[in-house]
Amino acid sequence: MRCAVLPQVVSSAGVLYLAPPHQQTLRTIEQLLTSLPVPFSQPTDGILAIDLFDGVLPTMARSLSAHLSDAELADTKTVILDGDRPPSFHDLMQARPLSTLVAQTDGAWLIDLLREERLTTWF
Repeated sequence: MRCAVLPQVVSSAGVLYLAPPHQQTLRTIEQLLTSLPVPFSQPTDGILAIDLFDGVLPTMARSLSAHLSDAELADTKTVILDGDRPPSFHDLMQARPLSTLVAQTDGAWLIDLLREERLTTWF
């Protein structure tokens, strides 16, 4: 049963790759990352690589969700990889929308509550 399993916790270590759908979205993300400041690179045209370190993912997710449209969040693809290796074809097939990453980051506190069985409901 899929509903009986808690969602995976989003990894806050590794390299986050972002693939925005348009140049304007790419420029907006670059400006936001520069203002945070979050170090990033562009390993290939149209792809951003962000080294994740402690606490950067929630801050970045909040900023991106506040400045990008729903369509941009849905159309920007993301994948988080461990280590310093370039993404493989298999990794790219696992890419998720930025909106999903933002939602998982925002909901991490709830997953922690459920995992630690600290949530009690009364009917």
